[in-house]
Amino acid sequence: KSSKSYKFIDLGAGTGRLCSILPRGSKAVEIDKERCQRGIKRTPWIKWLNEDVLKATFFEKHFNKYDIVVSNPDFEVALPFIVVGFHLLKESNQNARLFYILPSDFFEASALRSRIFKLLDFKIEIEYKLGHLTYLENDPLGQKLTVDSLFVLKRGRQNKFKHDVVNARLAGML
Repeated sequence: KSSKSYKFIDLGAGTGRLCSILPRGSKAVEIDKERCQRGIKRTPWIKWLNEDVLKATFFEKHFNKYDIVVSNPDFEVALPFIVVGFHLLKESNQNARLFYILPSDFFEASALRSRIFKLLDFKIEIEYKLGHLTYLENDPLGQKLTVDSLFVLKRGRQNKFKHDVVNARLAGML
């Protein structure tokens, strides 16, 4: 399938930095009206929705409709965003994926998150270590204390506790 036939959505899109790489016709969801307006100006080819991803009405409208879900969620809502993201993926597409930017130790640093990860029917396909990058507009070259990764997640449990890790900086990807 070409990316033209895929449906993309960015959950918690902020001002549109991440969704700026998505193809025309993709959707971006942001709960904050001001950030949503800034995102519309930055990425006019994206369809912006000023909605709450964690509300039942959003979930019902978007259930099972997307091939690719991307997000750089606030840490406090990351786990619910992952669960919602999986329910937005088309069940009929075995290539459907989540692409989430999270702290590198997100799934192992908390006993609760580790337990939930073990229970859910998804696995990490590949992890791209991003390093100490910030994603703030006012400090694009800043450094963070934590290390983030781009996790590519897919349905399934086979080899759930084994995945490839790529150091994106050393691989020349950043």
